[in-house]
Amino acid sequence: MPQRPTDTTGMFPSTKDLRGLRQKLKNGGYHWTSLTDAERWRYHAYDYGFRQAHFNDRSRFYPLDPDGRWYDEHYAKQTERFYRQGMRP
Repeated sequence: MPQRPTDTTGMFPSTKDLRGLRQKLKNGGYHWTSLTDAERWRYHAYDYGFRQAHFNDRSRFYPLDPDGRWYDEHYAKQTERFYRQGMRP
């Protein structure tokens, strides 16, 4: 099990953070190993929060995290509020 998340960036959740994570993943050839564990927690939190805000899907797993390994309720709630405030992915 990966270590539980901590936000060391000071900018989570934010559009800038999400874009940075997406760019880093893209630059790494879309291999999860291109992200640190802390970055993976945040990346998945954006996905979970989006699903909660837009689809009312409160599942603790989804296709990119089928075992729910990267689910964190606190992070998911933070990103859900982020999206409900009108932020776009």
